[in-house]
Amino acid sequence: MIKHWYLFLLLLFSFSLSKAQSIKALDSLKTIPFIDTLLIDRDINNWSVRLFGSFKEQRFILRNDNAKLRYVPNNPAGVGAGLATRKLIADFMININGNQEEATKRFDLQTTFLIQNHLFDVFLQDYEGFEIKNDLNDDKIFRPDIETFSMGVNYMYLFNVNKLSFAAMHSGLYHQKKAAFSFGVGGFLEYGRLKAAESIIPEEFIPLFNEQAQIIQTTDIAFGIMGGIVSVFPLGSNFYAMANAIPGIGITIKQVETEDLSYRPSNPLIMDLAISGGIGYNAKSYYVVLTVRTDSFVSSLDFDNHISIKQTAAKLAIGYKLGRKNKK
Repeated sequence: MIKHWYLFLLLLFSFSLSKAQSIKALDSLKTIPFIDTLLIDRDINNWSVRLFGSFKEQRFILRNDNAKLRYVPNNPAGVGAGLATRKLIADFMININGNQEEATKRFDLQTTFLIQNHLFDVFLQDYEGFEIKNDLNDDKIFRPDIETFSMGVNYMYLFNVNKLSFAAMHSGLYHQKKAAFSFGVGGFLEYGRLKAAESIIPEEFIPLFNEQAQIIQTTDIAFGIMGGIVSVFPLGSNFYAMANAIPGIGITIKQVETEDLSYRPSNPLIMDLAISGGIGYNAKSYYVVLTVRTDSFVSSLDFDNHISIKQTAAKLAIGYKLGRKNKK
């Protein structure tokens, strides 16, 4: 599955190159304002290149009243490079597998961009191979056949975006001279799939779960509303901090398959909570930013079974400002 997405991105990149020639040819004819606003920043002072190290994982948890199993990818560390402008951040990461023979294979793409008051988070994730941990002992079981795939978009309308700098929060390109915050409202739309060659529950734990929990595949579409607050404030001596909290609630349409059963859970409610924060240092020609984010999704599978997904990401980025100017 993962290699198919690499091929898809290669084709998309080739398409982008061909379209870039068309954009250049149309430049004298005034490029479409929407595309210009979204993608093109003609001021080199608003650009930076960056190196970063990161910790990122997407785990899921299956639990009932008797036991809890955690499915954890085992190579969360990575390094990479990217670029940042006033409105767009694009980072490309390579995972560090070390000497592990049994390592999670992953493809993880996420980008954040701002169009006027509209903030978008777009993601596509594919994980193959999980380490199963439990609360009864220290045993760890690696299952290379378990795969999760998810894609979606989160949208927020920010009410006070004129006083709150997106570039200051996420890329360190600008100074935030005064503390600022903004309330936001929006929604999310996501698609997810979990599949395995046999029940995702290891043989030794099968007696602790009922028949409806012996999952070999789930598919779900989730959508809902969310709202919260984003903030950034200076700390003095070129340091600054940021903190965001965005809860959400929605509906999930889920189909569950076991070796003997196929059913659709009757409780469609899904709860979402995203919390993030960070600290940064902004110098004249460079910046350093540390950000941490966690997202949690919880839903019911009926029959006293519950599943939750937790995404955790931490990133330390060091960027060089191409214009070498400290924007106020």
